[in-house]
Order: sequence, then structure tokens, then C-alpha cells
Amino acid sequence: MLATAESCTGGEIMATLSKQGNCGDCLFIGYVVYHHLAKLKELGVNHTTIKTYSLTSEAVAREMVKGIFQHEEINVAIATTGIVGPRSMDGIAPGTVCFAWAFKHKNNLTIFSETQIFGDSPIKIPKVAAYYALSKVQSYHQQVKSTPPT
Repeated sequence: MLATAESCTGGEIMATLSKQGNCGDCLFIGYVVYHHLAKLKELGVNHTTIKTYSLTSEAVAREMVKGIFQHEEINVAIATTGIVGPRSMDGIAPGTVCFAWAFKHKNNLTIFSETQIFGDSPIKIPKVAAYYALSKVQSYHQQVKSTPPT
């Protein structure tokens, strides 16, 4: 079962997946948490993490993806946070997107994160970032399955 916590992609990941046949068999929930308070209240992101690293950070994306696992049914999750608009914020370039992917396998939670810059087109960034997030699921999942539990 897959879930998402999307900020800058605005639900684009879940929308893309929901267009696939039989998607109800594997989609559990999608959060759109644009405002920082939504990240705090809905996903348990720590206020100190936001103050320390900014909203556009892998640290926040990692806490977002962890927060999805409040639902025990989920075993795969994706989170995004970033800057879609045309201007820099907090010294971070427009088009910067931070991702986190989490996999629950044999009662272990493994989280991957990375940052990409997709240019400065506010119209294209959510879709490009959503496709990028989805393109990484299989390779990260294979890594989790091939790593022995610690």
C-alpha cells in the first residue's frame, strides 16, 4: 500500500497514480500539506527541523515521509517539499525539490532522500517532480529487498 505526503507537487503523484487501472488495490492515502502547519499537525514534522533546515530540505521530507506511517497499512511512501515559484526562498533556488521515499519491509523502515533542481517553470515543476519521484520507487525498493535486516 502506497501513500504520499506532497507539498510542492500538490497531489500530482497521487493524481498520476490514480489514473492507472486497479489503483485502488495499492493506493492508501495522499496528503497535500502545502502550509507548514499542515506538515506539523498532520505528519508530525518537528518545528525545530523546519527552523533548522528550512521547509525545503531533505530533513523535512524525511520527517514528512515518516509521518505517513501513522497508518499501519502502508508499506511504501513518498514525500516532496520544495520551491515551485519563480523566486528563491531562504537562499534556495526555484525548482529545488526535496524527496523522501520510505519502505516498510520485514518490520524495518528504510528511508531514502535526495534533492533535485528542475528549473524555474512553476507550471512544469510539479509534474516533472512527480514523475521523478515515481521513477525512483522501483530502484529504492530493490535496494531494500536486497539488504539483509540489521
